[in-house]
Amino acid sequence: MTNGKILKEECKSCEKTKSYHINQIYANESKIISFIAIMVFVLGTGFALYMIAEMFIVLKTVTVISSVAFALLFPILIYTVLEKEDRLRVRIFNNSFVKED
Repeated sequence: MTNGKILKEECKSCEKTKSYHINQIYANESKIISFIAIMVFVLGTGFALYMIAEMFIVLKTVTVISSVAFALLFPILIYTVLEKEDRLRVRIFNNSFVKED
């Protein structure tokens, strides 16, 4: 690391400088990724249910039943992957430490 093991942060409003050791910095889960995941889930599920209703009116067969399960799987899968990857990113960052010399 080019700045060393101490991170100096200066407050722009009060102009005080505070020092942090690199191992004292932790990551949090992203609220933006959680919001995107929830929106994909809600909008994707709504769209899937709309398409299934349209298909059910026309077909009324076993194909509709299998398409219901398949169509609802995608929003759930996308939501799960986004949340899992964000948790993994945070866990990896928080479990990494700089060795003391």
